[in-house]
Amino acid sequence: MKSKRRHLDILFRRIQPEAVYNSLGGNAALGARPFRVTSHAVGEAVYLHYARSVFEPFSDDEIGNLYRHMQELMQYRDGRGAKSVFALLPHYTEGVLREQEGFPVCRAEEFLNWRSISFLLGQDLLTTSHFAFRDAQSGPRSRSFSWPAAIRSDDPCIRALLRRGVSENHYHLYGSTQSFALSWMCLMNHPRQIGRYLREQRTAGHMFENLQDTPNLGEMDVHLPWEERLYIAAELRALLYEACQSWRCGGSPAACTPPVLGTAETVEGEAAQNRDGSPAFASIVHVFRAFQASVTKRKEAAQRVGRLRFGHGVRYLQPDGRAVCLDYAIPCLPDGHAAGRQGEGQPWDGAFRALSGERSFLYGCFLMSFRNIFSQAEQDLFYLYLLLKSQFRSELIQVNKRVGFRNFSSYQDRKYDFFGSMPEYANESVRLSAGASLCDGSMQSLELRIGPGRSPQETAQEVLKIDSLAQFACRGKRVRQDEVIRDCRSAPWFYTLHFLKRKPSAGGCGIHSPRNANVRNTVRQQAAALAAALSQNGPLCGRIRGIDAASNEIGCRPEVFAPDFRFLRSLHPNPTPGRGCAARGLFPRLGITYHVGEDFLDIADGLRAIDEAVRFLELQRGDRLGHALALGVDPRQHYAGKGRQIMLPKQDWLDNLVWLLYRGNELGVTIPSQCRVQMEVEAQKLFQEICGKDVRHGILLDYYQAWKLRGDAPELYQSGRFAPPGEWPCPPYQSAQYQRSDALALLRGQEAVAQLYWFYHYGSRKEGEKIEVIQVQDWYIDLLYSFQTQLQIELATRGIAIECNPTSNVLIGTFGRYERHPIFRFNRYQLDAGADAPWSPQLSVSINTDDQGVFDTSLANEYELIAACLRWQKSGKVPRYHNDCIYGYLDHVREMGNLQVFPGAEQLP
Repeated sequence: MKSKRRHLDILFRRIQPEAVYNSLGGNAALGARPFRVTSHAVGEAVYLHYARSVFEPFSDDEIGNLYRHMQELMQYRDGRGAKSVFALLPHYTEGVLREQEGFPVCRAEEFLNWRSISFLLGQDLLTTSHFAFRDAQSGPRSRSFSWPAAIRSDDPCIRALLRRGVSENHYHLYGSTQSFALSWMCLMNHPRQIGRYLREQRTAGHMFENLQDTPNLGEMDVHLPWEERLYIAAELRALLYEACQSWRCGGSPAACTPPVLGTAETVEGEAAQNRDGSPAFASIVHVFRAFQASVTKRKEAAQRVGRLRFGHGVRYLQPDGRAVCLDYAIPCLPDGHAAGRQGEGQPWDGAFRALSGERSFLYGCFLMSFRNIFSQAEQDLFYLYLLLKSQFRSELIQVNKRVGFRNFSSYQDRKYDFFGSMPEYANESVRLSAGASLCDGSMQSLELRIGPGRSPQETAQEVLKIDSLAQFACRGKRVRQDEVIRDCRSAPWFYTLHFLKRKPSAGGCGIHSPRNANVRNTVRQQAAALAAALSQNGPLCGRIRGIDAASNEIGCRPEVFAPDFRFLRSLHPNPTPGRGCAARGLFPRLGITYHVGEDFLDIADGLRAIDEAVRFLELQRGDRLGHALALGVDPRQHYAGKGRQIMLPKQDWLDNLVWLLYRGNELGVTIPSQCRVQMEVEAQKLFQEICGKDVRHGILLDYYQAWKLRGDAPELYQSGRFAPPGEWPCPPYQSAQYQRSDALALLRGQEAVAQLYWFYHYGSRKEGEKIEVIQVQDWYIDLLYSFQTQLQIELATRGIAIECNPTSNVLIGTFGRYERHPIFRFNRYQLDAGADAPWSPQLSVSINTDDQGVFDTSLANEYELIAACLRWQKSGKVPRYHNDCIYGYLDHVREMGNLQVFPGAEQLP
């Protein structure tokens, strides 16, 4: 089965579309290429070229044997017809997929394997080909294509467990829509916009580099520009759609449409004929070859698509009253209504209506191919379309193998580039994210993460807009603003506003600019706007329950957000009377969650960031940490994957060493004396190199004490000493600029400590920014494991929860496999029994999705994946965990997730 998945990866993702384009007469654009690929012939040289990166441990001779195995699978099982790459799809899916109530499901025992290949290729390629192959054998049938974006397993126990109610506590709204599907739909329906999108500076900057790793070994790897690739895809989709409509088999007569390519046409002197010899329509192959030679591809593709949108496109009601066509390929039911169509007075039929068009189109093309209605040349066109689509998908879905948040950020920055400027697709994105999650039937609470506005009005308008779109998706009709506000008081979704981290701007050094001054200024403005919005707008108090800080944490530590988070947590204003929330005390106590320990240059760096978040943000029982991978990742595996090397700035290495030395004493972590001496010597050397010339005196203990003050606003130390903001009482923001503590007050009065704090922000940073390379020793690995354990205990004692996001963490983190996820170290309730069971602090954990669109997942899918990875593990030859343990563990995690929900104002005592 694994070799089948690898064959599929090579044939439907690795092979570049230009190899097929060349075989169809694309030489003029690409020059003479040695590779020519068709849907029925893939040469051994081509296979070897693309397979080497997939079968890295194998020699070319071994890959040659795999090629011959692939050739056998290109023959359909019944032996009929010519060989085809499409034959490999049912060879794989027949052992993996099933049908339940008209929808595809995956066999539970194959779920991890299914994830590994469907994530790379997209689920629609596999599900639609599976249904088409079955229907080609048994006869076509009417189908609904509005199943969820991520299919479920056939495990009834998981379904029953989730129906008890689940909570999604880490859900970035605009990263959780089907960004690739919407982008593709928009571009295929509006080809005139392709060039504009790609030429705009922002989009061109994002698409300047291909994120998907592809071979680039010579002229066989020459690629067409993205603009031309997308024009070709739009033309192919329109041509193939017309052919499917004209040759639809087995559908009801009302659903069939007449030919739209014209009758008795000639292209290049050839008369068009049906396969029974009667005049019908021009061969789409000849039409496409004429398109290849054209110098007006954009115009021709736009004209053909425009005719289809006018003649076939179903129009959907929009919140502003307009009716627009989203996709000409969305199928119609026999009564003439669109599958999943929604409008005034019509029943709502699902949040996934926008996905049904492409699925219906793929199904039709596969059906035509499996029944040999498409000629081999026409199947080549379909194969070319699939490769073009797969290449573009690899630029929007994180399928490359790179780790780290920066790689993820490159993907997520593209999510709205291709459809965000068109209101109908932007509206549909909310339906496919919040609407799909809310209408699932099991969602008990949905915490939507959105960014704060720069003004009170901007924040209030954004919340009202999303509430309106979510209500429109769930009701299927336009909703008045007063109804939206009224009904959302008891809605199962609410908002947490995530402030964004950014690296320090260039030129930010000097006595007038503390570290991260750019972020601090932005956050201060946004925090003031949020406080004003909550004070002035009563209904908003019931919609916003929490605050967060997200994005790349390297170079932007928790201290940056500390004063503003404490300020927002401390507010208890009386909302303005007459605005729907006049009662004093209804203003919510904002919950705090914080992205931390997700990406780090060293595990110690991530652990220190977690400790800083708890300390400087003053997290309390019921608050949460997002990801916190540094707290539970296996240090030995982590450093093995890094070649046992750490590379980070001297400033961070000094901070980490001092933190380990003195925080270890407080946590009760024992550091062997020889190792302690080695750390102290290294830290003292770094201290002298970074600040020895500028700091008159100071020892490592003073440096650690100065670290404890980093939660204070740096402006208070600009003179070199602590200067409080004013006499008490002072305005709320000023009172939150430093932490209230007798112990910290004593430290602020010590000249050496205050001077070290001043130097951290206002002294020279040149030496501290130099990179240090450290070779990791065994004792350091053991030390960090002990630190992880003690911090876990402290968090469990404090009642601070962890938001786990399995797929996001597997793709961004360094552990790479679901069974290695730190969730199993944080909490192992019911998984183990007996004296030999691994110790666990039983932290409160929850399962969430993070950014569903980029990671191609869903909340149900995450639970299924955790179940599958537990089911997969063995103890000898028998399963390590029996089903009762697995379901008990998942149910416990589900309940903890429900308990982690931030309470609304009306739920507070």
